[in-house]
Amino acid sequence: MDNSKLRWLRPAIVLSAAAIVSIVDIVNGYYKQFPLRSLLILLGVILLFMIIGTIATRIIDKAANAPQKKEPEPEDIQLEDEEEESEEPLT
Repeated sequence: MDNSKLRWLRPAIVLSAAAIVSIVDIVNGYYKQFPLRSLLILLGVILLFMIIGTIATRIIDKAANAPQKKEPEPEDIQLEDEEEESEEPLT
């Protein structure tokens, strides 16, 4: 998979997590009572999900670029069996 396709995965993960934390803080009113604590939690969530996004991007990139094993088709198997039989000397 092209790296440009995965370019926006990590920022999307981080922004989604930050938005969820911010919405929860606003709904519960934590940002008014504990503004520094809310900002530190938000910073921690951003860093955590930045790491998770980086790992996820690398795993997806490796899986997409991994060489795929070609399994023999049934026709190939039959041809190999016929070749082995034809190589035996006739008596």
